[in-house]
Amino acid sequence: MMDSEPTSRRPAPRAGGDPAACASNRERLIQVAAVLFHDEGYHHVSLDRVLDASGVARSNFYYHFRSKEDLAIAVMDTWLERLRATVVAPALADPSLPALERVRRILDGLLDQLEVAGCRGGCPFGSLANAEAEHNERFRQKLVETFDGFARMLEALFAEAAAQGAIDDRRAPVDLAAATLALVQGGFLLTKTYAGATPMRIAVRGLLELLGVDPDARRAM
Repeated sequence: MMDSEPTSRRPAPRAGGDPAACASNRERLIQVAAVLFHDEGYHHVSLDRVLDASGVARSNFYYHFRSKEDLAIAVMDTWLERLRATVVAPALADPSLPALERVRRILDGLLDQLEVAGCRGGCPFGSLANAEAEHNERFRQKLVETFDGFARMLEALFAEAAAQGAIDDRRAPVDLAAATLALVQGGFLLTKTYAGATPMRIAVRGLLELLGVDPDARRAM
């Protein structure tokens, strides 16, 4: 049973939350796997490793999930919920702010997350896409759905900015959204590679200057 497992087998609380505090075995499996898959990569983490780290019995795992792949799909949902809660929701909390200011806050939030994590791990979605998108169609479709959702949110903000006269209406919001998404993913990749946030800072600063947004506004507050 879960409660009889030694606590020394539980991973230290990290980005996935405290597994010991999870309300259910299912949630505990997801939180533990979220950390392990992000830090070490999906293919480098066996199901046995997840079970050992979570203290959940194999029979109980199969009560909740059919496979490790199913668990990974649930983990992606958790990563997305965390991104919405920690970056997107705070950035969009005040709809009276200019649309481009809300875009800047999203980018600042992503940069803050990188720095808090010590520039390790990169974007969990991008890392999974690099490793699995060509080999696992189910993962690829889930990642497309995730990236498309982020792009639609940015497109709506850029359309609002165009309506406010803040950007040249010859720049299609859908193209600006796609460019921003590509910039963010490239910034995550280079930050992970160089083990420092400078590439992401340069990329974000360049985009904000192109959009006519003061990249130092948040730092000056």
